Amino acid sequence: WFSFERGGEDLYFFDKVRRYGLEVWVDMGVLLGHLRLNPVGASQFLTQYENTAEANEFLGKEVITQDLAKFLNRVPAYVRGRINDKVALRTAEIWRERNPQTLDEIRRFYSETTEYLFDLAHWNASNTFKEVINYLPQVEGLKVLDFGGGIGSLALLLHKRGADVDYLDLPGLVTEFAKFRSNGRINFIDSLEDKSEAYDLIIAIDVFEHLPDLPEQLIMIAKALKPDGILFFNNNFGQLDLYPQHTDWSQKWPGLLARAALREEIPGKTAKRREPGVATLTANINTAAYWD
Repeated sequence: WFSFERGGEDLYFFDKVRRYGLEVWVDMGVLLGHLRLNPVGASQFLTQYENTAEANEFLGKEVITQDLAKFLNRVPAYVRGRINDKVALRTAEIWRERNPQTLDEIRRFYSETTEYLFDLAHWNASNTFKEVINYLPQVEGLKVLDFGGGIGSLALLLHKRGADVDYLDLPGLVTEFAKFRSNGRINFIDSLEDKSEAYDLIIAIDVFEHLPDLPEQLIMIAKALKPDGILFFNNNFGQLDLYPQHTDWSQKWPGLLARAALREEIPGKTAKRREPGVATLTANINTAAYWD
Protein backbone atom coordinates (compact mmCIF):
# COMPACT_ATOMS: atom_id res chain seq x y z
CA TRP A 1 0.00 0.00 0.00
CA PHE A 2 2.33 2.58 -1.41
CA SER A 3 0.92 5.75 0.11
CA PHE A 4 2.80 5.04 3.33
CA GLU A 5 6.05 6.92 3.75
CA ARG A 6 8.34 3.89 3.57
CA GLY A 7 6.29 1.83 1.12
CA GLY A 8 5.68 -1.79 2.08
CA GLU A 9 6.59 -5.41 1.40
CA ASP A 10 5.04 -5.29 -2.08
CA LEU A 11 7.25 -2.42 -3.23
CA TYR A 12 10.26 -4.22 -1.77
CA PHE A 13 9.34 -7.34 -3.77
CA PHE A 14 8.79 -5.36 -6.99
CA ASP A 15 12.14 -3.65 -6.58
CA LYS A 16 13.95 -6.98 -6.27
CA VAL A 17 12.12 -8.41 -9.29
CA ARG A 18 13.02 -5.44 -11.48
CA ARG A 19 16.68 -5.83 -10.59
CA TYR A 20 16.57 -9.12 -12.50
CA GLY A 21 15.22 -7.33 -15.57
CA LEU A 22 11.68 -8.65 -15.24
CA GLU A 23 8.54 -6.61 -15.88
CA VAL A 24 5.99 -6.15 -13.09
CA TRP A 25 2.25 -6.31 -13.77
CA VAL A 26 -0.40 -5.44 -11.20
CA ASP A 27 -3.91 -6.93 -10.96
CA MET A 28 -6.12 -4.16 -9.58
CA GLY A 29 -8.92 -6.63 -8.83
CA VAL A 30 -7.16 -8.32 -5.91
CA LEU A 31 -8.29 -8.25 -2.30
CA LEU A 32 -6.93 -5.30 -0.35
CA GLY A 33 -6.68 -7.24 2.88
CA HIS A 34 -5.44 -4.35 4.99
CA LEU A 35 -8.43 -2.18 4.09
CA ARG A 36 -11.33 -4.36 3.03
CA LEU A 37 -12.07 -7.97 2.14
CA ASN A 38 -14.06 -7.48 -1.05
CA PRO A 39 -12.42 -7.08 -4.48
CA VAL A 40 -11.92 -3.58 -5.84
CA GLY A 41 -11.10 -2.26 -9.26
CA ALA A 42 -8.62 0.39 -10.28
CA SER A 43 -10.97 3.34 -9.72
CA GLN A 44 -11.87 2.22 -6.19
CA PHE A 45 -8.23 1.56 -5.39
CA LEU A 46 -7.28 5.05 -6.55
CA THR A 47 -10.08 6.54 -4.45
CA GLN A 48 -8.66 4.81 -1.37
CA TYR A 49 -5.21 6.08 -2.29
CA GLU A 50 -6.44 9.65 -2.81
CA ASN A 51 -8.32 9.58 0.50
CA THR A 52 -5.17 8.51 2.32
CA ALA A 53 -3.05 11.12 0.56
CA GLU A 54 -5.62 13.79 1.45
CA ALA A 55 -5.69 12.66 5.07
CA ASN A 56 -1.91 12.97 5.32
CA GLU A 57 -2.30 16.75 4.97
CA PHE A 58 -3.48 16.69 8.59
CA LEU A 59 -2.53 13.17 9.76
CA GLY A 60 0.98 12.85 8.38
CA LYS A 61 3.59 12.40 11.10
CA GLU A 62 5.80 15.23 9.85
CA VAL A 63 2.85 17.62 9.56
CA ILE A 64 1.82 16.90 13.15
CA THR A 65 5.45 17.15 14.27
CA GLN A 66 5.87 20.62 12.79
CA ASP A 67 2.57 21.84 14.29
CA LEU A 68 3.40 20.43 17.70
CA ALA A 69 6.90 21.91 17.65
CA LYS A 70 5.44 25.36 17.04
CA PHE A 71 2.80 24.89 19.74
CA LEU A 72 5.30 23.72 22.36
CA ASN A 73 8.02 26.12 21.21
CA ARG A 74 10.38 23.18 20.69
CA VAL A 75 12.61 22.18 17.80
CA PRO A 76 11.04 19.57 15.48
CA ALA A 77 13.78 17.06 16.28
CA TYR A 78 12.71 17.01 19.93
CA VAL A 79 9.05 16.40 19.04
CA ARG A 80 9.98 13.82 16.40
CA GLY A 81 11.87 11.88 19.04
CA ARG A 82 8.88 11.88 21.40
CA ILE A 83 6.37 10.61 18.81
CA ASN A 84 7.50 7.00 18.63
CA ASP A 85 6.32 3.45 19.28
CA LYS A 86 7.15 3.67 23.00
CA VAL A 87 4.99 6.69 23.76
CA ALA A 88 1.98 4.54 24.73
CA LEU A 89 4.16 2.73 27.28
CA ARG A 90 5.28 6.03 28.77
CA THR A 91 1.68 7.26 28.98
CA ALA A 92 0.67 4.02 30.72
CA GLU A 93 3.55 4.40 33.18
CA ILE A 94 2.44 7.92 34.10
CA TRP A 95 -1.15 6.69 34.51
CA ARG A 96 -0.04 3.96 36.93
CA GLU A 97 2.11 6.41 38.89
CA ARG A 98 -0.73 8.89 39.33
CA ASN A 99 -3.39 6.19 39.68
CA PRO A 100 -6.39 8.49 39.07
CA GLN A 101 -9.58 7.18 40.64
CA THR A 102 -12.27 9.86 40.60
CA LEU A 103 -13.84 11.31 37.46
CA ASP A 104 -12.13 14.65 38.13
CA GLU A 105 -8.73 12.97 38.55
CA ILE A 106 -9.16 11.04 35.30
CA ARG A 107 -10.18 14.15 33.40
CA ARG A 108 -7.22 16.04 34.87
CA PHE A 109 -4.87 13.33 33.59
CA TYR A 110 -6.10 13.74 30.01
CA SER A 111 -6.15 17.53 30.28
CA GLU A 112 -2.69 18.09 31.74
CA THR A 113 -0.40 15.21 30.68
CA THR A 114 2.02 16.31 27.97
CA GLU A 115 2.98 12.71 27.23
CA TYR A 116 -0.62 12.01 26.27
CA LEU A 117 -0.34 14.76 23.66
CA PHE A 118 2.55 12.88 22.04
CA ASP A 119 0.58 9.64 22.36
CA LEU A 120 -2.35 11.12 20.43
CA ALA A 121 0.02 12.49 17.80
CA HIS A 122 1.46 9.01 17.28
CA TRP A 123 -2.05 7.50 17.07
CA ASN A 124 -3.29 10.08 14.55
CA ALA A 125 -0.27 9.48 12.32
CA SER A 126 -0.65 5.69 12.44
CA ASN A 127 -1.76 3.53 9.54
CA THR A 128 -4.50 2.06 11.75
CA PHE A 129 -6.14 5.44 12.24
CA LYS A 130 -6.11 6.06 8.48
CA GLU A 131 -7.67 2.64 7.88
CA VAL A 132 -10.52 3.46 10.27
CA ILE A 133 -11.36 6.79 8.67
CA ASN A 134 -11.52 5.15 5.24
CA TYR A 135 -14.94 3.89 6.38
CA LEU A 136 -16.36 7.36 6.98
CA PRO A 137 -19.37 8.36 4.86
CA GLN A 138 -19.28 11.41 2.63
CA VAL A 139 -19.64 14.49 4.82
CA GLU A 140 -20.02 17.39 2.38
CA GLY A 141 -22.83 19.67 3.56
CA LEU A 142 -23.35 17.79 6.84
CA LYS A 143 -23.29 19.12 10.39
CA VAL A 144 -20.67 16.92 12.08
CA LEU A 145 -19.39 16.56 15.63
CA ASP A 146 -15.92 15.17 16.32
CA PHE A 147 -16.57 13.84 19.82
CA GLY A 148 -13.33 13.44 21.77
CA GLY A 149 -11.61 15.23 18.90
CA GLY A 150 -8.11 15.02 20.35
CA ILE A 151 -5.47 17.01 18.48
CA GLY A 152 -7.94 18.09 15.79
CA SER A 153 -6.56 16.15 12.81
CA LEU A 154 -9.84 14.48 11.90
CA ALA A 155 -11.88 17.65 12.44
CA LEU A 156 -9.62 19.51 10.01
CA LEU A 157 -9.95 16.72 7.44
CA LEU A 158 -13.74 16.75 7.77
CA HIS A 159 -13.73 20.52 7.26
CA LYS A 160 -11.71 20.12 4.09
CA ARG A 161 -14.23 17.55 2.85
CA GLY A 162 -17.02 20.11 3.15
CA ALA A 163 -18.52 19.47 6.58
CA ASP A 164 -19.55 22.07 9.15
CA VAL A 165 -17.52 20.68 12.06
CA ASP A 166 -17.90 21.03 15.82
CA TYR A 167 -15.12 19.76 18.09
CA LEU A 168 -15.68 18.57 21.66
CA ASP A 169 -13.06 17.35 24.10
CA LEU A 170 -11.92 18.08 27.63
CA PRO A 171 -10.49 21.55 28.21
CA GLY A 172 -6.74 21.52 28.58
CA LEU A 173 -3.54 20.89 26.68
CA VAL A 174 -4.97 18.68 23.93
CA THR A 175 -7.85 21.03 23.12
CA GLU A 176 -5.53 24.04 23.15
CA PHE A 177 -3.32 22.33 20.57
CA ALA A 178 -6.37 21.56 18.41
CA LYS A 179 -7.38 25.24 18.59
CA PHE A 180 -3.83 26.22 17.64
CA ARG A 181 -4.04 24.04 14.52
CA SER A 182 -7.58 24.97 13.51
CA ASN A 183 -7.01 28.63 12.62
CA GLY A 184 -10.76 29.25 12.79
CA ARG A 185 -11.73 26.39 10.49
CA ILE A 186 -13.63 24.35 13.08
CA ASN A 187 -16.03 25.25 15.90
CA PHE A 188 -15.11 24.45 19.51
CA ILE A 189 -17.95 23.67 21.91
CA ASP A 190 -17.93 23.00 25.66
CA SER A 191 -20.79 20.52 26.00
CA LEU A 192 -23.81 18.92 24.30
CA GLU A 193 -26.37 20.44 26.66
CA ASP A 194 -27.88 22.78 24.04
CA LYS A 195 -27.32 20.50 21.03
CA SER A 196 -30.60 18.58 20.81
CA GLU A 197 -30.98 16.97 17.35
CA ALA A 198 -28.14 19.12 16.02
CA TYR A 199 -25.93 16.67 14.12
CA ASP A 200 -26.19 14.58 10.97
CA LEU A 201 -23.07 12.67 12.00
CA ILE A 202 -21.18 12.24 15.27
CA ILE A 203 -17.77 10.60 15.12
CA ALA A 204 -16.01 9.01 18.10
CA ILE A 205 -12.85 7.11 17.15
CA ASP A 206 -11.24 5.26 20.06
CA VAL A 207 -12.92 7.54 22.58
CA PHE A 208 -15.50 5.50 24.49
CA GLU A 209 -12.94 3.28 26.24
CA HIS A 210 -11.58 6.43 27.92
CA LEU A 211 -14.92 7.40 29.48
CA PRO A 212 -15.72 6.14 33.00
CA ASP A 213 -19.09 7.90 32.62
CA LEU A 214 -19.87 6.38 29.22
CA PRO A 215 -23.54 5.49 29.96
CA GLU A 216 -24.41 9.14 30.57
CA GLN A 217 -22.29 10.34 27.65
CA LEU A 218 -24.00 7.96 25.20
CA ILE A 219 -27.42 9.26 26.17
CA MET A 220 -26.31 12.85 25.53
CA ILE A 221 -24.80 11.82 22.19
CA ALA A 222 -28.04 10.12 21.14
CA LYS A 223 -30.04 13.25 21.98
CA ALA A 224 -27.63 15.36 19.92
CA LEU A 225 -28.23 13.29 16.77
CA LYS A 226 -30.90 14.22 14.27
CA PRO A 227 -33.67 11.59 13.91
CA ASP A 228 -31.82 10.02 10.96
CA GLY A 229 -28.36 10.85 12.29
CA ILE A 230 -25.42 8.46 12.46
CA LEU A 231 -22.96 7.74 15.25
CA PHE A 232 -19.75 6.45 13.68
CA PHE A 233 -17.24 4.94 16.08
CA ASN A 234 -14.28 2.68 16.58
CA ASN A 235 -13.77 1.10 20.01
CA ASN A 236 -10.81 -0.54 21.70
CA PHE A 237 -12.16 -2.01 24.92
CA GLY A 238 -9.22 -4.40 25.21
CA GLN A 239 -5.41 -4.25 25.57
CA LEU A 240 -5.76 -3.21 29.21
CA ASP A 241 -2.14 -4.11 30.01
CA LEU A 242 -0.89 -1.70 27.37
CA TYR A 243 -3.62 0.87 28.02
CA PRO A 244 -4.50 0.79 31.75
CA GLN A 245 -6.48 4.01 31.23
CA HIS A 246 -9.05 2.08 29.17
CA THR A 247 -12.34 0.84 30.61
CA ASP A 248 -13.63 -2.46 29.24
CA TRP A 249 -17.28 -1.80 28.37
CA SER A 250 -17.51 -4.72 25.93
CA GLN A 251 -19.93 -6.85 27.97
CA LYS A 252 -22.22 -3.92 28.76
CA TRP A 253 -22.02 -2.34 25.30
CA PRO A 254 -25.27 -3.77 23.82
CA GLY A 255 -27.20 -2.67 26.89
CA LEU A 256 -25.66 0.80 26.82
CA LEU A 257 -26.76 1.25 23.21
CA ALA A 258 -30.28 0.10 24.01
CA ARG A 259 -30.48 2.45 26.99
CA ALA A 260 -29.48 5.35 24.73
CA ALA A 261 -32.13 4.30 22.15
CA LEU A 262 -29.46 3.54 19.54
CA ARG A 263 -29.59 0.51 17.30
CA GLU A 264 -26.69 -1.13 15.54
CA GLU A 265 -26.34 -0.96 11.77
CA ILE A 266 -23.10 -2.37 10.41
CA PRO A 267 -22.24 -1.18 6.88
CA GLY A 268 -22.19 -4.09 4.47
CA LYS A 269 -23.80 -6.49 6.94
CA THR A 270 -27.01 -5.37 8.65
CA ALA A 271 -27.44 -1.82 7.39
CA LYS A 272 -30.70 -1.15 5.56
CA ARG A 273 -29.20 1.78 3.72
CA ARG A 274 -25.70 2.47 2.48
CA GLU A 275 -24.11 5.87 2.80
CA PRO A 276 -21.75 6.79 -0.05
CA GLY A 277 -18.20 5.97 0.89
CA VAL A 278 -19.02 3.51 3.68
CA ALA A 279 -17.10 0.33 2.96
CA THR A 280 -17.71 -3.22 4.12
CA LEU A 281 -16.18 -3.95 7.49
CA THR A 282 -13.08 -6.08 7.81
CA ALA A 283 -12.52 -8.59 10.56
CA ASN A 284 -9.82 -6.39 12.04
CA ILE A 285 -11.64 -3.08 12.38
CA ASN A 286 -14.44 -2.67 14.89
CA THR A 287 -16.10 0.27 13.19
CA ALA A 288 -19.83 0.67 12.83
CA ALA A 289 -22.53 3.23 12.16
CA TYR A 290 -25.53 3.75 14.38
CA TRP A 291 -28.62 5.86 14.11
CA ASP A 292 -32.00 6.19 15.81
